Amino acid sequence: MADSVVGICNEALTLLGQEPITSLNDQTKAATYCAIHFPGARDEALSDGQWNCATFRQALVAQSTAPVFGFAFAFPLPTDPYCLRALATSLDMEEGGDSATEWKIEAPRLLVTDASAVNLKYIGRVFDVTQFDPRLSAAVAFRLAYKLAMPLSGSRQLAGDLSALYEAEIKAAKAVDGKVGTPRRILTTTLTRVRNAP
Repeated sequence: MADSVVGICNEALTLLGQEPITSLNDQTKAATYCAIHFPGARDEALSDGQWNCATFRQALVAQSTAPVFGFAFAFPLPTDPYCLRALATSLDMEEGGDSATEWKIEAPRLLVTDASAVNLKYIGRVFDVTQFDPRLSAAVAFRLAYKLAMPLSGSRQLAGDLSALYEAEIKAAKAVDGKVGTPRRILTTTLTRVRNAP
């Protein structure tokens, strides 16, 4: 597992058959492109997975201006850490809510709903790569290699192969992270009681 940004960049460069770098400030084409594309590759990999190491919970605070129509409240998404993707809210049945209250994410980075209080579970931007689990590090490396494939190798075939490897890593990571923690209990509702009736 890479324990630095340069380490992840070098994993990506290795996948492309390129020489490693010592710093993002190296005066090389590889270092220049790594510096340009690493932030995007990191955010894309974080957004595409459901990483335990990047999952946060926060109580949202409604803004003073309500939506023009449709919903009663608007809550700005978290910025510390920055919300990359909403996973669930306290309104959802799986998080203890009744699931009867609708919520949506709309521009500009607002969660809109009729509920006056909302807690959000989300994927946040993590800058410290030492907090990444091994699969997240690998996913970022694959995504970065995909972004670097054309400018450094000019090979569309290689870019396609790396995209497939990235998708496979994301799929495997979702399966692993989904098994961590207490298994979800199936909530008993009128519908489940009817289905389970003799």
